[in-house]
Amino acid sequence: MEVCLRVNLLACGSLLARAFRYVLTPPNSTQFRIPAGGSGFANLVVAGDWTKNGIDAGCAEAASTSGMLASQHISGYPRRIKDYTDQL
Repeated sequence: MEVCLRVNLLACGSLLARAFRYVLTPPNSTQFRIPAGGSGFANLVVAGDWTKNGIDAGCAEAASTSGMLASQHISGYPRRIKDYTDQL
C-alpha cells in the first residue's frame, strides 16, 4: 500500500511540474509574438502555439494554425486559412 501511494504521488508531482512549466500569455503581449517568417533568418520558419497565429491561447488549434501559416510562408499553400485575418 505504501509503495502504491509513493508511485501515485510521484506521478501526480510530475504532471503538476509539467503544468507549471507551460508559458502563459501575459496581458498585452501578443503583439510581440513572432510570425512564421519573422525569425530573422531566411532559412528558418517557426511554428507553434507561441507564435503569431491569430489565436491568443496555448492549444492544439493555435499550433495547427501556426503550422498552416508556416506552410503558407514556405510554399504558398494553403492560399487562405479560414478565419485568419492577417493573411500573408
